[in-house]
Amino acid sequence: MQYLYTAYSKDPSNGDAETRIFYDILGIYSLDQVERAVRDHVAESPFFPRVADIKKRIQATQVTVDVVLSEIRKVISIPMGKSWSRKDIHPVSYNLLKELGGKMSAGQISNQELEKKVKMKFNYVVDAELTRLGMKETPQVESRRSGGSQQLGNLINGVVK
Repeated sequence: MQYLYTAYSKDPSNGDAETRIFYDILGIYSLDQVERAVRDHVAESPFFPRVADIKKRIQATQVTVDVVLSEIRKVISIPMGKSWSRKDIHPVSYNLLKELGGKMSAGQISNQELEKKVKMKFNYVVDAELTRLGMKETPQVESRRSGGSQQLGNLINGVVK
């Protein structure tokens, strides 16, 4: 947080409360992912970031919703009897396809409904994928809410590897 306060010449008088909010929301991501997103934001924006700005940047490093939608449509368009491999598409696309009930179920809904469902589930699936890649074990939701600040704080202090 000190990096942000310095970069934007902001008074850190609300620093503790603001830091807890950032840690609570961003605690599911690795320290490296958060630092990279913060540096990118500082380089590109004249405004102090909201937590959502940093979260969006982290998620965007994984894959975009348009790419996922395109890959799901590609899989759906494969005729029955032809094979495809989960290695042909991004892991987020594959997990979203599973969330939609698989190729057959996703293929039976309208294009508009497919787009709506993909956009609705996208952030959840990307967060799950980033958490899987960035941490050895997935944090429980209740511990993230109650101890998210401590979790990212421990990462910053080098307690958790």
